Amino acid sequence: MVEQEWQIPPDDRPSGQIRCTRNELLLLDYVLSSGSGLLLQHGLDDLVPPWRGFRQSVWDAIIQIEAHPEDLGILLDIGDTEADILLATAPTTMTWGDGVDCGFALKLKLAQFRAGVYEDDVVVARRRAEQQERDSEATREAQEVKMQQEARESAVAAAMAKVSAAKSTLAQKRKEARTAKENSAAAQLLLDQLERDHYGDNSTSEDQTDNQAHGEAGPTADEGAWLLAGEDLSDADR
Repeated sequence: MVEQEWQIPPDDRPSGQIRCTRNELLLLDYVLSSGSGLLLQHGLDDLVPPWRGFRQSVWDAIIQIEAHPEDLGILLDIGDTEADILLATAPTTMTWGDGVDCGFALKLKLAQFRAGVYEDDVVVARRRAEQQERDSEATREAQEVKMQQEARESAVAAAMAKVSAAKSTLAQKRKEARTAKENSAAAQLLLDQLERDHYGDNSTSEDQTDNQAHGEAGPTADEGAWLLAGEDLSDADR
């Protein structure tokens, strides 16, 4: 059973901040104005002496967010004492007709604040955006490096293809040169053979004709005179 004289001691611990939306600020005002009866029928002013100052800070935040509705929320100064009371008095679920459960969102922030793990949504969003920017930059750099690598590989492949084509062309030209040389040598051999066959037969025939002509015709007149003179000289000697 909860004691009727229960009271939260004054908050002498350092305060912090939580970011509250317009709906969450309106919920805080609801709790501070009429929801105080949720806790043992005691007024919040009786439970916590500095509660009036906190109520004023809530309305200062409401005025500020009404002037700048596009803001993502207002940082509200809060201490552990206020957080403890609001965790006990604020409804766990609450909506103002827009379907957004501001009750759960507010109490989650309060619980995180008391546990020391609360992080400002704007700071988290900014940090996430910065991380995404760094990731995007890293991705762009990686893509640039990849594109440069692909360009280098493409250039190397093109150069290798040119070298391969040049080698193939050179090999083909060498083959054609060897073939032409071999054909030229074969043609020369054939020509030499034809010349030998042609001129060799003609020389033999001409020699045989000359020999036959000398053998069948006998000595000429001069040769006969010399022969007769030779015989006369032989008779004289005898």
